[in-house]
Amino acid sequence: MSATHSWFVMRLVLPFIEDGSKDLEIRLGHRIFREVKVGDTIIFNNRHGRKVTGIREYPTLEDALKTEDYRRIYPNPDTEQDALLAALREVLKGDVSRLGVLVFELQPI
Repeated sequence: MSATHSWFVMRLVLPFIEDGSKDLEIRLGHRIFREVKVGDTIIFNNRHGRKVTGIREYPTLEDALKTEDYRRIYPNPDTEQDALLAALREVLKGDVSRLGVLVFELQPI
């Protein structure tokens, strides 16, 4: 049985979720995020529902951004991969070496 999760993102990310250009969400591997399964629904900012179609795990942010298309995580054409990595280090809280990194592949409902 699938579950529904409520997550929040920063306002500057929300337009990319709204228009569907952001179809990857990156989070540290905290327990609450590890509970999400393929087939579950994530509601972003109490407004935008997305179905989880894939979940991939990486040991570091660098590994995640080397493998995943960073423009699917943050589709702003003015943002380069190094700038996104620096921003993610600022906003993602926790010990990456202990928690790991989860990348959730999403599709509109």
